[in-house]
Amino acid sequence: VQERCATRYAFSNGIRAQQIADAIEDPEIRIDALNGVAKNLAARRKLAELEQIVSTVERTPDPTLRLWGLTLVASSLFDSGETVRARELFSHVLSMLPDLGRDGRAKYVPGLLALHMAPFDYDTSRDLIKSFLSAVPKDREHSRFFGNIAQRIAGSEPKE
Repeated sequence: VQERCATRYAFSNGIRAQQIADAIEDPEIRIDALNGVAKNLAARRKLAELEQIVSTVERTPDPTLRLWGLTLVASSLFDSGETVRARELFSHVLSMLPDLGRDGRAKYVPGLLALHMAPFDYDTSRDLIKSFLSAVPKDREHSRFFGNIAQRIAGSEPKE
């Protein structure tokens, strides 16, 4: 509920939206809310808010959550036209990926990263997805991630 309130407040009252998001105790939900708030802010404030989220996420002690959050922020930066900063952040996440375990939620981080990198680095995305697919059981995750990637890059790389 707090996440939805924060995201909706961003249209009319960015300060209140930020306060609501900052008050969320669960770090995963807080990151989602902060990212949602930043996506809905005016362009002039969006970059500053996204950089603040990077700072918040970098301090997250859980490495899986840290990489997951940085991936989402990098994707928001890319979608906002901040491609240079997005590429820097994606490279940072890629450099930390080998140190991440392959159990629990951690095994899904390469797939998430592949999904968000696909529009501008299809080759790396494809390699990540192959790595991801070898780490998860063969089930609908395979089709889901390839389908999500196809949908995400359809506008920029229809042939791929």
